[in-house]
Amino acid sequence: MTLPVLILGGAVFWRSLRSDISSRFGLFDESKPLHVTYSAFEPVELSPYDVSRGYSWSVKSDVKMVGIANVPPNWKETAQGLGERMNTWLVYRRGKTWRIARPPKKDSFCVEIATTSDDGSEIRVDLRTVPRDAEEVRLRGRFRREQWFTGPLPTGWKPPANMMISGPHRILTVESKPFDIPIKEPGQPFPSSHVSRTTPFQLVDAKWIIDSEQNHFLLQLRRTDGQKWNFDAQTLINVSDVRIQDEDGNLQGIGESSPTWVSQTFFSPQKLESDLIIKFVVPEGNYKSPDYIYAKGPLKLRAKVSDWKCWPLDISVSVPRTVMKLRDFGAPTPNR
Repeated sequence: MTLPVLILGGAVFWRSLRSDISSRFGLFDESKPLHVTYSAFEPVELSPYDVSRGYSWSVKSDVKMVGIANVPPNWKETAQGLGERMNTWLVYRRGKTWRIARPPKKDSFCVEIATTSDDGSEIRVDLRTVPRDAEEVRLRGRFRREQWFTGPLPTGWKPPANMMISGPHRILTVESKPFDIPIKEPGQPFPSSHVSRTTPFQLVDAKWIIDSEQNHFLLQLRRTDGQKWNFDAQTLINVSDVRIQDEDGNLQGIGESSPTWVSQTFFSPQKLESDLIIKFVVPEGNYKSPDYIYAKGPLKLRAKVSDWKCWPLDISVSVPRTVMKLRDFGAPTPNR
């Protein structure tokens, strides 16, 4: 499953939680056997993008793997990272019965863990499947990390139970002590997040281009807040919930697609500075019957576009099959 939280209200809870966590896990002692430790949980303000995906509660913690690994001295550390999100449960209580909340939809999670730039962990919780009459809601689990090594296996040496040997890789998995964090206490309301649903850009044009290799969609976005796009803006655009419908009504669900970076100098020199053109490739391997590839008429493209922070822009546009050079795309017209 996954990992949790956003604390709304309850200064007493936070003081007691910080005191408890600090006393047990606050000292990152390198002399102990390899283990995972974490700092006090702190509330995080959710972005409009996070709220649009169903999250309503979030916290962060400084998570570290410290200590000494009991492995042969000639092994070399090669990588470190978060392990599987298996040891966390979003649970709720009605009466005397505790139950595990089910994911909101297939192949999704109630809890999402994101590693921050400083190796901490930000935890977001989706409470939509928790019954509104639940008296208590808590997040329970452990942090899990992996340490990867390479090196020869000594004769007669038995790997520990928490180590997996995969070819040249020796993967040691360690966990933290458990946490049990209240999200909703008895008598308290459910957490909620109120965010802006304004998107700082709009769609002004779209194209479906087929070359000798792939199908491409071009989306021309224009800022509406008076700001300019920065150089790395393309890498910060997320295109999700993509749906493509051909002229016969066949619908192909893509899911999520990451734009391919392309220099804005490839497009029309008349393109406005407030405009950004993104290109994403349709992953044909995702489809059992990609009829749209052979469509002669226009396709109907539906998607949500965000910069990973703002509320997503819903687009629904007809895109005809186009043969053109990138340099011919992007110039303003009388209509836009």
